[in-house]
Amino acid sequence: MLSRREWIYRLLALAGVAGLIGHGRAAETPGNKASKETAKYQDHPNNMQMCGMCKFYISPGGKAGSGMMGGQMMGRDHTGGMMSGQTGMMATGTCQVVEGSINPMGWCSLYQPISH
Repeated sequence: MLSRREWIYRLLALAGVAGLIGHGRAAETPGNKASKETAKYQDHPNNMQMCGMCKFYISPGGKAGSGMMGGQMMGRDHTGGMMSGQTGMMATGTCQVVEGSINPMGWCSLYQPISH
């Protein structure tokens, strides 16, 4: 038979484990992104930092962490022409950590440069 103290201790431990499991699942589910307000998002760069150069940015083509236009920083295609065949360098993308449409020239406080 468990003492009252041991029973309360085990109940709290079980609640703690359940909370950790629930927190892990919540972080994995889509839609749990920071609001633009929380991330201090702005539609213009912060010095040389911009969303299109952030590892969390998802280009309009759907490729995450590859920079503006899916790795084509200045929108050049294989023929060397500026944005030929492209929808345009300024097309909005999305973000892995901030909700809503994201301007590649924007910036937020969660900015992390793409590591090469």
